[in-house]
Amino acid sequence: YLPQIGVSGIAVDPENSDIIYIATGDDDAGDSYSVGVWKSIDGGITWNNTGNITGNPSSMNEIFIYPNDSNTLIVATNTGVHKSTDGGITWVRKYPGNIRSLKMRPNDPTTWYTVTSNTFLKSTDSGESFQPVSIANFSGALRLEIEVTPANPDVVYILRAGNGYNFGGIFKSSDSGDNFTRTAENSDIFQSSQAWYDMALTVSDTDEDIVFVGVLDIWKSTDGGDDFSQLNQWNNPSGDSYTHADIHILKYIDGKFFAGTDGGIYVSQNDGTNFTDLTKTLAIGQFYRISVAIQNSGNIVGGLQDNGGYALSDNEWKNYYGADGMDCVINPNDPNNYYGFTQYGGGLYETRDGGRTRTGGVGSPESGNWVTPMATAPDGTIYAGYSQVFRLQGNQWRSVSNHSFGGDLDVLRIDPNNGANMYASRGSRFFRSSDGGENFQTFTPSLGGINTIEVSSI
Repeated sequence: YLPQIGVSGIAVDPENSDIIYIATGDDDAGDSYSVGVWKSIDGGITWNNTGNITGNPSSMNEIFIYPNDSNTLIVATNTGVHKSTDGGITWVRKYPGNIRSLKMRPNDPTTWYTVTSNTFLKSTDSGESFQPVSIANFSGALRLEIEVTPANPDVVYILRAGNGYNFGGIFKSSDSGDNFTRTAENSDIFQSSQAWYDMALTVSDTDEDIVFVGVLDIWKSTDGGDDFSQLNQWNNPSGDSYTHADIHILKYIDGKFFAGTDGGIYVSQNDGTNFTDLTKTLAIGQFYRISVAIQNSGNIVGGLQDNGGYALSDNEWKNYYGADGMDCVINPNDPNNYYGFTQYGGGLYETRDGGRTRTGGVGSPESGNWVTPMATAPDGTIYAGYSQVFRLQGNQWRSVSNHSFGGDLDVLRIDPNNGANMYASRGSRFFRSSDGGENFQTFTPSLGGINTIEVSSI
């Protein structure tokens, strides 16, 4: 019965676990907005809003209960750092600004660290005031994340995203945030420019030199951030250290290493060598598309949001590739030969044994729609709809059409009895080919947007 399901911070009263505070809203991408800090006194069964917060923040992230006073709280929001001394009845802003991360010096509520998108600040008066700290080679940051560790309370790490939200370095302090030095790592451990959407940092709670960074994959350092090695790959769900891409939080809790991702929550008890998917048994999969084998209705392939490609055969689902699973087809002449796309048609993955193994991937000829359409001809030839119709030949896409579609295609279908007959759509425009996609006629029926096309198999 919450008015908002987005939650980016949780604090549980250490004296009474029935008392829980949540900071609402999506701090990473703004996919849900904040409705304030909410409080439960019955273990999460019922909730009530706490007091008004200056600036009516639209996003929040971390919230803490002071270890020496359970009525004193502090929360990070996009309107500043706010503090309450009466269990959330009233809130007072202690520092204005878009706060992206907030941490307490381990076991020391007099000292707090926080960051905006480009500035590190420190408080030594229990969060009553914050002062910026000058750091060399720090300008130009677009996003920052901070982390501390009980292994050494004097250590503070900052993860920096720089130009284009690319990796901009790790900065380490050994004197409680008074001075920082950039570590030696300069490689692109983000492997993308999506740190605006997800960027995570954590440190072992028993070893100050074991550091993890996550954006697409998880990278690990055992020398205090000077050198990182890649732990996993987002497109290999069979790997022992696999976690889904889009890593929003990494955290140690009582010696266990957790990864919170768009695709699930994972835990490792050996510093990332192996991960267990804690959400594997939850019904949280979201299918974009499915395809069913002509010969056997028990052979199904599907593409899932944030959980890649899943293949059903012999009454068992197998996850044969990661990332975002999109459109998919089954070879009409082989019920165990499945194909699946990732987002934007960025990668094509194939299995020839009903999902037990994967035979590799094929790169994209260009970027298509989020769900790029795919279709198969009666002879098993694979086609895809980007800005033009492409045909898969070996391990390459070859352009077939040269038509003014007006942009990327939404739907692509082929006559199951005659591969020369091909149909496509974009928005409200309908296209028909009778020569295998080389030439198309354009129709604009007054029907609005076309969501799908089906061709009779009779």
